[in-house]
Amino acid sequence: MPYFRQQWIQLFYTFSHCAYDSADRVTALFKRANNIQADLGCDPAKLRVI
Repeated sequence: MPYFRQQWIQLFYTFSHCAYDSADRVTALFKRANNIQADLGCDPAKLRVI
């Protein structure tokens, strides 16, 4: 993968971690999205599916 693209991807992972760490609750529309958020480092206790 090109270096610049990898840097952008890493930046968005960093944004995700900041959002997950500061959120009181993270809501997903689908179970699969919920699982992906957990895989990306969100605390499972904060996750909800509607």
